[in-house]
Amino acid sequence: MQDTQRLFLLTAIVLILGVPFLIIKRVSLSQNKEKSKTFCFVYYSLFILVASSYSVIRPGNGFTHYLLFLIIPSGFLIGVFMGELAQVLQVSKLTRSNLKFSLLTGVILITVASSFLEFATTITSDNVYLNNRRRFAKNYLSPIAETILNYASPGESMAVWGWASELYVDTGLVTATIDSVSLWQILPGSLQEYFLKRYADDLINSNAKLFVDAVAPRMFFFTDRETQGHEFFPEIARVINENYRLVDEVQGVRIYLKK
Repeated sequence: MQDTQRLFLLTAIVLILGVPFLIIKRVSLSQNKEKSKTFCFVYYSLFILVASSYSVIRPGNGFTHYLLFLIIPSGFLIGVFMGELAQVLQVSKLTRSNLKFSLLTGVILITVASSFLEFATTITSDNVYLNNRRRFAKNYLSPIAETILNYASPGESMAVWGWASELYVDTGLVTATIDSVSLWQILPGSLQEYFLKRYADDLINSNAKLFVDAVAPRMFFFTDRETQGHEFFPEIARVINENYRLVDEVQGVRIYLKK
């Protein structure tokens, strides 16, 4: 995610500063009868980027992987910008060899610096997987999975609220709901009420032994208890309050046992 954020930031800079500079420069040069046979690619790259942006926005869904549609258009726009910048500066009496060397050096420096920064950020962060890499290689169970197994045995049923389907794998418990990930229940949408009702019905009909609210700061995707926790949704909160009691909390993940 951080890598694509840098790419989109660079794309935004090119769009806001670079492309207008090229267009203004090209207009001024055209008055001197200097023409570029490749400048049409600037407009083409802008068209591709706009079309791709529309394909991301039009569905109205907040899926971050839709941003994959913007990676190639962004790279293409930046490449075209650098090529046309070379053409513009070349016409402005800069030597071709120095220009190529400067651009190449800049690209290499940006690439190396970005990769090094990403690597440094990863190894110095509080990453549970990196910090426990040796234990992971030896049938490691997370503290959350270990705690869950204190209240249920493999083969029994469990419902997980949030995005933590790995807990089913780690514990050997069976999913009590149709959806192992509560994506459609938590994210706003035209069918949210339907998915919330289905989840509540599944909880009641399955008679699940455990309910686990995996909305917590260190969990994946859903981290805000105030707006994404089960109690934020009255229909789910009612079922939990009537049928389950809180017995434990590990790393912000709450474990409820059937009454």
